[in-house]
Amino acid sequence: MMNGHSSPPLDVLATNGTELTIVPETTKAMLGTSTSSGPQAKSITGVFVEASSQAQSLYAAMKQGLLSSELGLALLEAQAATGGLVDPTQGHLLSVSEAVQQGLVGLGLKERLLAAEQAVTGYPDPYGGGKLALFQAIGKEVIGRAQGYSWLEAQLATGGLADPIRGGRVAPELACQQGLLDQETWRVLAERKPSSSSPGFQDPNTGEWLSYGGLLGRCVRAPGTGLAVLPLRTTFHTLCGAVSLAELQEAGILDGETARGLREGKLSVSDVSARAAVRRYLQGTGSVAGVVLLPAGRKKSFFQAVTEHLLPMATALPLLEAQAATCTLVDPGTGQRLQVDEAVRSGLLGPELHGQLLVAEQAVTGYHDPFSGTRVPLFQAMKKELVDRSLALRLLDAQLATGGLVCPARRLRLPLEGALRFGCLDEETRRCVSRATGFSDPSTQESLGYGQLMARCVTDPETGLAFLPLSNGTLGGEPQGLPFIDHSTRQTLSEATTTISVGQFQGQPVSLWELLFSEPIPAEQRAALAQRHQEGTISAEELAAALRAILEHAAATAKTTFAGLRGPVMPAELLEAGIIEQDMYERLEQGQTTAQEVGRLDPVQKYLEGTGCVAGLLLPSSQERLSIYEARGRGLLRHGTALILLEAQAATGFILNPKENKRYSVEEALRAGLIGPDVFAKLLSAERAVTGYTDPGQWLFGFFLVAVLCAVVPCEGSV
Repeated sequence: MMNGHSSPPLDVLATNGTELTIVPETTKAMLGTSTSSGPQAKSITGVFVEASSQAQSLYAAMKQGLLSSELGLALLEAQAATGGLVDPTQGHLLSVSEAVQQGLVGLGLKERLLAAEQAVTGYPDPYGGGKLALFQAIGKEVIGRAQGYSWLEAQLATGGLADPIRGGRVAPELACQQGLLDQETWRVLAERKPSSSSPGFQDPNTGEWLSYGGLLGRCVRAPGTGLAVLPLRTTFHTLCGAVSLAELQEAGILDGETARGLREGKLSVSDVSARAAVRRYLQGTGSVAGVVLLPAGRKKSFFQAVTEHLLPMATALPLLEAQAATCTLVDPGTGQRLQVDEAVRSGLLGPELHGQLLVAEQAVTGYHDPFSGTRVPLFQAMKKELVDRSLALRLLDAQLATGGLVCPARRLRLPLEGALRFGCLDEETRRCVSRATGFSDPSTQESLGYGQLMARCVTDPETGLAFLPLSNGTLGGEPQGLPFIDHSTRQTLSEATTTISVGQFQGQPVSLWELLFSEPIPAEQRAALAQRHQEGTISAEELAAALRAILEHAAATAKTTFAGLRGPVMPAELLEAGIIEQDMYERLEQGQTTAQEVGRLDPVQKYLEGTGCVAGLLLPSSQERLSIYEARGRGLLRHGTALILLEAQAATGFILNPKENKRYSVEEALRAGLIGPDVFAKLLSAERAVTGYTDPGQWLFGFFLVAVLCAVVPCEGSV
């Protein structure tokens, strides 16, 4: 890199093999030289909030919740990887270090953005010294392929590939000649279709996955600076993407008064989204997550139940199709929602089900109509005979029972009237769906509608997920967990409402069921209160009073803490460690944001929980997940290899059980049979990398002090 006294070269964009054209001085950012670049910056520099007609930096939009942390960080990294960070209100082009110093981004993002900045300044070559361009760094595995391709794509969209040696930007034709790219990678980048499984950049207004150039093409110019900023409408996030305020009004989900309150800033998107009458159309009301063995309370996914011979495939497949058609393929152990591709990759589903469940998933994304070239909703696909009628009726039944029919074009569920109006249903089909009995109760073998089946479910007090009970004592064993909540209790509490003066539901009617499952209520207390109401020892009014008292007490005594590896972490500790900045700390202290919201930010989550380690083995033939110790016992891992992997688990936080997605300390793992006594001592030693090691100097000093005291002060008995 040139020193600070040298004149930096101009960026040069090669338009063909011989002719060069001068382009903006983006290398000033990598040299640490601020410049009032104005329109010279070509990346997405911020957002334009249509409601207030103001431009904001990406970081400011992230802090206010206008951008998700994932998208905001990806756009900031793309800025750093294309020449520097920019404040769209001032137009100043800054290096990452300068941007942190001036408060344009928080200190917690510095490490990630410095790594992205090397896409311009060059990466150290671990094999021969010197600098590597981004493409070369990917080839030598200095940087991950997915991340690197994202930054290559951003550089191509904003003027050409950065050459850290010559200090300029180079068009792809010449870049291929100079080794800064190759023809195959250029082709892959040009043809790549971003999606949730092949991420690019998600449009916050529509939920669509786009290339960086595609998102850049949707930008507008910031007033005053002319920089590219992403317009943000008043949008609501759904399981299928994002929808605008106007779309919710058109569908009949929001009334005029609520819409006015949102436009005038009297109501927030988060408050309106939390209303049960709105949330059901944005997120759905949940499907049947799996089966539970009673009375033991052991939860199983449907596929797991099939592999363990608890359910026949003929019973499980329609239930899995219903999950896929309602965006609720769920891991019952964690509550994590997955798409079909993700579920197969994670082992939640077997590959033999992939094709059938992809067909069901198109009930959300739309079915390709070969006659019009468009994607049509499930009902129309059935009418055009693109989907088998019996399957379509089952999936329509499941959607209606879990919040409303999904309209792929509008990316949300619709009230019945809206579905009829928009051509997602007709009266004749509605009557057929109301009589449909396409699902089987595994306990009685009765054929039922999806709503009838859900009425036979019980609710997990820990996750709120609904499970079909299998009440076979030989399968269930003795009770090991909290008692599940029956459907009649759920229905009664869902219909009873109250008001509360604190928290998320402050000042608005809320059902007792929602209050029961609000965050401050511990799962044990939740299960106990539901059990008492079910037994008739506490009325709905008494339950409402008890819930209000718990929530009000929690609000009055709340101490904002984060869950660390071995205990709570205070905001002041995160501030002192440089993981959050002063502004975020003050917002936490004043209750303007929550520990849960801040803890979901990637930079914070990374330091609190780590980024994960090898949890176990997945057997490709059976999709069975094995712990490291179990795999060693079956001869699938050598003793030394297994010990190294287990020590790595212990030294990064916990011993992992991949079958149940649970984490254990070393002592807990031994008691649970997850490891044996032969590795216990070594794993305890590795675990001290987390819990800390005893300083032998302090121990010797303490021993010496005791000996001196014993010599000076007469003691009864021996020392």
